[in-house]
Amino acid sequence: MPRGTQLFPVSGITPERVAPYRRAGADGFGIGGALYKPGVAAEGVERAAKAFVAAWGEIAQYGAAGAWQGSACERDAPRVRVRSAGQSY
Repeated sequence: MPRGTQLFPVSGITPERVAPYRRAGADGFGIGGALYKPGVAAEGVERAAKAFVAAWGEIAQYGAAGAWQGSACERDAPRVRVRSAGQSY
């Protein structure tokens, strides 16, 4: 792949798989069924969204080698924004 190409895995992504994919070089994710399925109440979607936000937050500040990259301010800033019924997580 050309240098600088961003990678966004899109199938089978779960909160538990975020860290391994991120360590392998993923820049983000396309999430569908693990976030929403028809008939799931808003509370269920909210729980799933918060799980993804937490999983991303645990690993987003680290590079593929596991070394912190950035300042303390950047480390504490939110990395993922999920909107549900007008709320951000």
